[in-house]
This record gives sequence, C-alpha cells and structure tokens, in this order.
Amino acid sequence: MNRKPVDIVIPIYNAYDDVVACVNSVKDNTNLDFHRLLLINDCSPDERIKPYVDSLVRDNITVIHNESNKGFSGNVNVGMDYSDDRDIIILNSDTLVTKNWLEKMIVCAHSAEEIGTVTPLSNAATLCSIPRMCVDNAFPESIDLEQYAETVERCSLKAYPRIPVAVGFCMYIKRTVINEIGHFDAETFQRGYGEENDFCHRAEQRGFIHVMCDDTFILHKGSASFQAEDKKKLIEAHEKIVDERYPAQNHEISVYCNANTDQYVRDNVNLYTELLNGKKNILYVIHMDFRGDSITGIGGTQLHLKNLVDNLKYEYNVFVLARDGEKLRLSIYNGEKRSTLEYNVGTDHFPYFYRKNEYQIIENILKAFCINLVHVHHTRGMSFDIFSAAKELKIPVILSLHDYYYVCPSINLYSSQIGLCIGKESQEVCKECLRENCGYAVQVDILDKWREECKKVLSQCDVIITPSFSTKEIYSKYYPDIADKIKVISHGREFDSNDNSKKWIIEAKEVLKNRNVKAHIDSVEERDGDMVMVTGWSVIKYIPSSDTKIYVEVTSVTGEKLFFPVAMGERPDVAAYLKNDMYVNAGFKVLLYKGALIHKMAKYRIVVEHNGVCYSNNKYYSCSSSINAQTNLEESFNVAFIGAIGEKKGSRDIARMIEKQGNGVNWFLMGLV
Repeated sequence: MNRKPVDIVIPIYNAYDDVVACVNSVKDNTNLDFHRLLLINDCSPDERIKPYVDSLVRDNITVIHNESNKGFSGNVNVGMDYSDDRDIIILNSDTLVTKNWLEKMIVCAHSAEEIGTVTPLSNAATLCSIPRMCVDNAFPESIDLEQYAETVERCSLKAYPRIPVAVGFCMYIKRTVINEIGHFDAETFQRGYGEENDFCHRAEQRGFIHVMCDDTFILHKGSASFQAEDKKKLIEAHEKIVDERYPAQNHEISVYCNANTDQYVRDNVNLYTELLNGKKNILYVIHMDFRGDSITGIGGTQLHLKNLVDNLKYEYNVFVLARDGEKLRLSIYNGEKRSTLEYNVGTDHFPYFYRKNEYQIIENILKAFCINLVHVHHTRGMSFDIFSAAKELKIPVILSLHDYYYVCPSINLYSSQIGLCIGKESQEVCKECLRENCGYAVQVDILDKWREECKKVLSQCDVIITPSFSTKEIYSKYYPDIADKIKVISHGREFDSNDNSKKWIIEAKEVLKNRNVKAHIDSVEERDGDMVMVTGWSVIKYIPSSDTKIYVEVTSVTGEKLFFPVAMGERPDVAAYLKNDMYVNAGFKVLLYKGALIHKMAKYRIVVEHNGVCYSNNKYYSCSSSINAQTNLEESFNVAFIGAIGEKKGSRDIARMIEKQGNGVNWFLMGLV
C-alpha cells in the first residue's frame, strides 16, 4: 500500500451549506494528521464562504483564495500545482465521504501500476451510479448513509473493474499521470463539464487505465454551483469538443453504457441492500438443493428443509448453501423473492475434510450476510469448513443428523457382507465396505481418521438434532461426549387446511380436451368430519405452472358438474421429473365434501386453466371407488413403506417379505424402490 500522504482538493464556489457538510464529513472520516485537505475558494460571491474556510486553517488544512474566478478546471489546476509530488483527490463540495473512504481508494489506485485514476460508487456518478447506472439516484431515506457505505464495503468483490473514464465528483489521480500528461485543459473547459473526460482520454492514450473502486460509496448531491440551464449549455458545448477530439474513445463510453458492462456490481449491492430489512439471517447447509433446477435429485432431507424455508422466509432472511455439480450455490429467500449466487469449487472423487478455497467462500458468506445462525442438514460432497468458520466467527451452529454420515462415509452403517453393521465392525469388513461403497483402496485406513474429524465437527455444534431416539442412541454409542447436546425432534410438515370447502364450489366451466395436460393423483385421504383431502399435481406442457390455475371437476351420476378450486403449491420433485423448473408450482391439494362424493358423485377429473380457458386430458377418476376402497381398508391389515427405499434401506427384504406373506396384507409402496 502507498504510505505517502494524499492531498484532498475541494474546489469551492458558493453552496455554503454543502461545503460545510462536505468538510465535516472529510474531517470525521479522514486522518488529517497524515493527509492534507486543500480548500480552494474560487471567488465565491456568498460572503459566508471566506470566513468559514479561513476558520478551518490548521496543520494539514490549507485554504487558497483565488484573486479572480478561474472556473472549475482552473481551480483544480491550482490544487495540482500546490500538491507538488502527491497523488490528489478532486472532491466536489456537494459530497459526503464515508468511513475509510480514502484508505480504500489508495489501495485500489496502487493495486496496479497502470491505474491512472479511481472513481468510487455513488448515488449520482453516471458510470459509477448505484442502484441504477447513469442516473442521479435519490438516496433512500430509510437507510443510514454509514450503514449503506458499510454494506457496499462488506459485499464488495473488490474487482476494481475498468471504466472508460473517471467521474469528476470524486476523482483520485496518481501523480505519475499528472507528471506525464499535465493538468486539466482549463483554457477550453473553464467552468467545468468535460474536462475530466478530456484528461482521462489523454491519460489512456499514454497507457493508463481508469477503474471503479467498487468497495467505496460516497454520497453526491449533484451540481450546486450552476443553474440547470447553464449546466445544460455547458454540457452540450463541451461534449461536442470532446467528441471531436476523441471520437473512438467517446464511442467506447457509449458501448460501455449500452452494454451495462459492470451491472454485476450494482446487482450485488442491490441484493445486500434489500436484506437491510431488520430481519435475522439464517444459513442452512445441505448436500443437495431442493430447487427444481438443481442438478442432483430430491429426497426426504431436501423436502424437510424446503418446508422449513417455506415457513421461515417471511420472518427471516433465509440462505441455503448447497452443492450443485462443481459449484456451491447460495439461494437467498426474502419473502417471495429468491436470489442466487454461485461459487466454483470443482469436484473431488472422495469425501474431504477441509479446503482453503471453500473455507474462504464460507467465511465470506458468513461475514458478508451477517449470518446469525447456521443450521447444517448435510455436508456430503462438501468440506467440514462450515463448522470451523462459524466457530471462528462465534456463530451458533445446529446440526440435524438425517443419516449416519458422521459415523461412516458410507452413510448407512450397512455392509453387503454382514448387513446392519452397528457393533459388528471389523477392520477387514469395514475396508471392504468402504472400497465397495466409497472407492477407497483396502490399503487405506480411513475410518479412524474419519471419526476423529467428525468428533471435532460434532464438538463444534451447539445443538444436534436427530429425528428419532434410535438415531440419538446410535450416535451416542460412537460419540458419548455429545449425548447431552442431542435433542430428538421428529420431522413434521405444516399444511394449510380449509374446514369448509363447500363454500369453495364455483360455477362449472367449459373444458377443452388437451393432450398436453399432465395430471396425477397422489392420494385421496379421509379427514375428520365430512371431508376428503385429494392431493396431486398437474401441468400444461410448455406453460409455466405459475401462469395456471387448477380445479377438480366433479361429475355426479346425473351429469351435474361442480368445480372446486385447489390450493397450489411448489413441487420441486415434479419439476425435476419433468426436467423443467417452470413446473415447480404444479402441486395441488383440495378438500372435497365426502358425503357428496360417496352418495352422489360418480367421477372427477383435473382441470387446468390458462388465460381464462380450461383444459383437461379427459382422464377420469372414480370418486366412490377411491373412498370406498379406503373405507374397506379399515377391515384389513395394511403396511406402507414410505420414501426412496434402496437396497441399503431394505428393498430386498421388503420384496422377500411381500412374497412370503402372500394374501391377507395390503402393501403400499410410497416412493422409489
């Protein structure tokens, strides 16, 4: 970092209140025992200016009163001459600087030798404006200036993107540039507007570049020294001069603006600003995302987390960090809005404990988003860095144990040789199992190392949750020191209910047959009282589900039709099955009047409405058989297997059991087998 002092040059012409506010902000946020403040009064008619600036004079605060009005460009040149061998910052008198502003701009300016000028972000800084580019944005009254500037610094990528020209409201100029190309062209541009572009174009032609200091925000009120009409005339005249001198470079400015080249800087700041809403921030960590556009599949752990997110995203800012192929994907839920950030981390063939790049990504997320709580649901395919990073930052960590990954990387505590291996482990069996299931060579003894690292992980957690007492007992067997941390909380899910769907019945609609309608009934379930809950999903191919409505059309034996609107909800499993995220909102559930179904209604079908037109694939379901079959089951012995049941979860045992038992038992398989 350059440790030479910098001169801050503030050209002054009237605008007394702005000058006072600007100078105070510089005094409050700048080390003026090291750097120097130069105030140049350009013959301001406002009689308050001279006594005010004179009252400020002390070591490292210098005041110059021009004997005649030199205009903005001439005023800046006075400062360049006075500064001698120092870098300078030209600072408009209608700005308010913020904490660490100068230090950050110095770091940016000297991050590369070819950098000639640096411009910070501001609400009114043309190319460097936020939240919208090339607009004088009003600063939001709901946000404190220092809080906003701190947010910009905290979320910054410190990319220092190259821009075609600097912006004169706050322009850091390295002394090497001034020494090579000279001063502003005061003779041509006099009172201002265009002089900084002319200066920057000359500098670029000598090999210097201009960059945006994307971790620094300075408030800019806007021009106060000229009246609007004067400003308009000056801009038009001076733009013409610059365009005649530098047509190619001026064209590059137009290309940069039209392409909105560095919009990612604004998007990043805007995302963080939206999260300044007073809510607490929760980070969930999971091995596979529940989003419909996730590369990986969806299972019970993801659906459990999805239910948590759906129920908390209005009360909290909810973050979900998940492995997705070669990336870590951070999904941010703020009410109905979802934003996404992605980080490339590559892939590994074997589970790993720590990675420097992954630690840095996680640490940045925890710091940048001021995470208040971390809740880990799984880290398969990820490092254990989330635990150590959170501990280092004193952020509490909850770990939910959905399987036995933190006992053995094979996850299931199941060996093809001996079956369930709890209490039956041997070095020979474990090595062969880990070779078969995880690809470890039998010459590698991984299990002891694995449990040693997992013990550290579990010790770093404040609370550990298991879905059953059995899971708690097994983990306590392997890690007795954590038993007191474990709380048993079974999985649950909240559903909206309507205890009187009869008032939902609407007038029947005309329905057109459409082979693109896909529908599926998942369940028909009796509820207390006279109600039946029907759940399923339906889509019209090629049309986003969010643009549709779903109904259940019930037809009686006499031909009478009733239409029941349904409550629609997200079904990421359907989106994954259909391989398109546009179908994620395809789920439905509806409460129907049971008595009417059994005694009056003969059949029902699923109807999907789009743009006021209703469609169906004309597949009908029998109301009476659905209900009566369920009623008859009360007299039978019924066994249901729920979830994705692979071999390690007992699918072969289930098959043998069904074959052996034969008749007399009704078997239900709900999920993949």
